[in-house]
Amino acid sequence: MDIMLILIFSLIASSIGIFIFGVHSENSRLRATRIDLLKWLIPIFCIGALIEIIFGSPYGYLDELIFFAFNTLISYPLAQTITRRCRDAGWAKSAAYACVIPYLGLFICLILLFKRSEPGPLRS
Repeated sequence: MDIMLILIFSLIASSIGIFIFGVHSENSRLRATRIDLLKWLIPIFCIGALIEIIFGSPYGYLDELIFFAFNTLISYPLAQTITRRCRDAGWAKSAAYACVIPYLGLFICLILLFKRSEPGPLRS
């Protein structure tokens, strides 16, 4: 198998593991508003688009390698922000685990962007 594919798959696996660890280890009583989540999502999509434009298809797997390396770097703080936003929206902390699933995670983030914050104590 190609060494780049092995590297990409290992970055994907490590990114998922770091994300799950970030959700599991987030136990602060902080809240995250819709703007806090948006501050993470907009740069992620912009940087992903820039990586695709700069390192597009002529370079083979280089764009995926760079994107998944970037994804691995940001997965821990993003997981913590999504977990805080889930609790702020009145959902359980465990709802953030579903964000690991590719399209479901995007759908959950979109719902969290439009859902208002729940007053009162945070759910665990």
